[in-house]
Amino acid sequence: MTAPDDIHYGYRPRPTASPVQYRLGATTLRIDAGRRFDDVRLSGIESVRIFHAPNSLTRHGYKTVLRLKDGKSATVSNVTWNGIARFERQDAAYSRFVAALCQAVAAANPQATFTAGRPLPLWLLSLVAAIGLTIGIVWLAVVALQAGQRDAALVMGAILALAAWQVEPLIRLNRPRPFRPDDPPAELLPGLQPRDQA
Repeated sequence: MTAPDDIHYGYRPRPTASPVQYRLGATTLRIDAGRRFDDVRLSGIESVRIFHAPNSLTRHGYKTVLRLKDGKSATVSNVTWNGIARFERQDAAYSRFVAALCQAVAAANPQATFTAGRPLPLWLLSLVAAIGLTIGIVWLAVVALQAGQRDAALVMGAILALAAWQVEPLIRLNRPRPFRPDDPPAELLPGLQPRDQA
């Protein structure tokens, strides 16, 4: 793996925001947001959460949230914005950085927790909403068929397929579970090669 002083990552979190640069050192994580920067001690990071975070333009968004002992947080994303409606995915660079960050945090703070997916209450709410949506659309399709409205039933089927395509990764990838810092979930770190975890 690359030496800690050589590990860095940058992205623009919103179309109108300044780029944020992260540089991983031996004992600190420097976060440079343009007008201000913070040197976060790795030993002060108490939790790392990696999850699937699609947005209105891509369903392949991923984020990592760091919670600090002082109550602050920092977020890293694989999506960087280049304009109002233009973005770029930085899968490989993001995944390499997060994998290295997890190991560095674990070395600096053995009590840190590492979690994949969304918090359990939020995930359960998403699951219940997805099940409810599915039942509702299927019921409407059945009612349409019973009324002889075949076209309406086909539309309901198309809506169900589109919803499943959009929602299924949110439920599957964001199931809450712990992970070992030396073995982060590959499905949440797109483009990560096995050697990047070594």
